[in-house]
Amino acid sequence: MASKVRKFVLCLSLVLAGFVLALLFAELVVTAYYVAREGKYTSPGSRFATERNAYVEVARDQTPTKSCNYGDSLILHPYLAFVQTALGACGVGYANSKSLIGKVFPDRPLPRTGIILITGGSVAAQFTWDNRKQESPLERILNAEFTGKQFDRFIVLNGGHGAWKQPNQYILFGLYADVLAGIITLDGFNEHYMINATQRFELPANNFFQAMERQDSRVLTAPLKMAALKLEADLYRFASSHKLFQVSNLAYLVVDAARSYLRRKASQAFKPKKIDEEDWLKASYVKMFAFNDEMKPPERKKWALGQYEKYLRLMHAGAQAMGIHSLFLIQPIPGLGKPLTARETEFARKSDSRLYKEMAEHLLALRGKKGVPVYSLLDSFKNEPREIYQDAIHVNKLGNEIMAHRIADLIEKAWGWPRKRTGAQDAAGKINK
Repeated sequence: MASKVRKFVLCLSLVLAGFVLALLFAELVVTAYYVAREGKYTSPGSRFATERNAYVEVARDQTPTKSCNYGDSLILHPYLAFVQTALGACGVGYANSKSLIGKVFPDRPLPRTGIILITGGSVAAQFTWDNRKQESPLERILNAEFTGKQFDRFIVLNGGHGAWKQPNQYILFGLYADVLAGIITLDGFNEHYMINATQRFELPANNFFQAMERQDSRVLTAPLKMAALKLEADLYRFASSHKLFQVSNLAYLVVDAARSYLRRKASQAFKPKKIDEEDWLKASYVKMFAFNDEMKPPERKKWALGQYEKYLRLMHAGAQAMGIHSLFLIQPIPGLGKPLTARETEFARKSDSRLYKEMAEHLLALRGKKGVPVYSLLDSFKNEPREIYQDAIHVNKLGNEIMAHRIADLIEKAWGWPRKRTGAQDAAGKINK
């Protein structure tokens, strides 16, 4: 009897040892695969870090319950594609009655009040954020240093939203131009992904299609697709918060493969091979933003840059016609203009720095050629060795403070607004100490 037990224990030990060795071998193979693919060793934890979206994380943390995802608060807007609601089971408290963020947009100009709209994507949204209880950095500087001659106070409206890009900014400006003293765009990151795209520059972000699927009963596959999106997000949150997936390339590969499969299931209906009763609605949207003219990649690139330029020129011309000051700012990215920390170096891989620089140079040329006040913020953090970026594009509180002082300087320079000099000249220097 004892010999049988010993044999069983020995066999079990050999099986377990073989299983462990197989896992170790698989771990080595997978690690070698990632090193060969990426040209260097990158820890699984670093890969998860480059995937994070600081804007979505903050937004999701402020949903009413853990069962609510960021996308659950999105609703369709008749002119702006998508916004967030404060109402309903998953409504968010930072949304106002217009389903935008922060202070409510007035319907008429306010006496002796300089109303400035900051518009763009999620970076613009975080730059101003919910400023109902506390002034945003730029609003604070304007009220401290620019009041007196023309305005008794300033209000900075948050016209940004996650994943917005032109023409969202152009349309929002048109909706509220009659109450504004100034319009400022802070964008570029979301737009640069459309420069080499195979569909029109104006193709809405995936957020629009997800909101549309949730709300249009004609999309028969919506429940399954929403379930796939939620499961993919839950897998990411689980893996990114457990140590095993931070150190094991094999564990990372398994989760990454599962998430990739779920993402494909959630998006495949937007690439229909044929139009049938199930996918005709989504096929209609795909065709709506498809190119009709035959263009080679260099031609599409030139065309897309022209589209971006078009919206800036239209906004500038509209602002001039209504006596509104305008500024068009190219937002900074990790890959350009800053000494990077180790974590920021990983974030820089998420954007095409060469293409971004080319896009920036094309837009900056508009200042000399067309008189459009386009300025670059790419060098805003050139002397800042501390960590600024929280992910591939979003900055922390220090980054927003630095940008606010830079924008205030541009307002003084480009708009000619008188400024109280007490402490203003060395404000940026104090931040960087």
